[in-house]
Amino acid sequence: ERYWPQMRRLGLPRYQFSARGVRIGGSWFAYARENTTTNAALFAWYLIYHLKGCGVDLSQVVFQTDNGSEFIGNPVKKGKSAFQEVLESFGVKWVRIPPSSPTWNSDVETFHGLIEDEFYAVEDYRDGGEFMGKAWAYQLWFNYKRKNRNRGRKAPLEIFEEIPHREISPEVFNLPPLIVDQLLPA
Repeated sequence: ERYWPQMRRLGLPRYQFSARGVRIGGSWFAYARENTTTNAALFAWYLIYHLKGCGVDLSQVVFQTDNGSEFIGNPVKKGKSAFQEVLESFGVKWVRIPPSSPTWNSDVETFHGLIEDEFYAVEDYRDGGEFMGKAWAYQLWFNYKRKNRNRGRKAPLEIFEEIPHREISPEVFNLPPLIVDQLLPA
């Protein structure tokens, strides 16, 4: 959040939805103007649809989240959240971390720190289009080239290439960030 003032000044989205593959360290993200279960569901749909298109066996995918309302919905209302409905529609498992256990999401929180220091703190952008282009470039660099200290000084692509799974395309790491609110009709 400390580097988001430039985004606010340009009227860019305030929220970032992130996912990280724990085994290989690949990361995907998108932005939203509102932190809602609808936007969390749209990000999940966008990511899962991409994973499926790249050959990932969705029965092996597990989403782990905290207990934020964007994932669980309104705790007073009965029924499933939009986020949960999307996961179930694709057959993707969902695990919620125990309350007050932030270290359970340490992998994605590490990514949040990295993107803040390596992208938001160093990049300038004149408008939303330039910002989104640089965000995509950061994601590509992170997934294909950036060496990860906690994963044997290898980039996610290098780890991916060591695992026998020829049915999955390396394009799995190439998912352009978008503003999920824009997926809904005005």
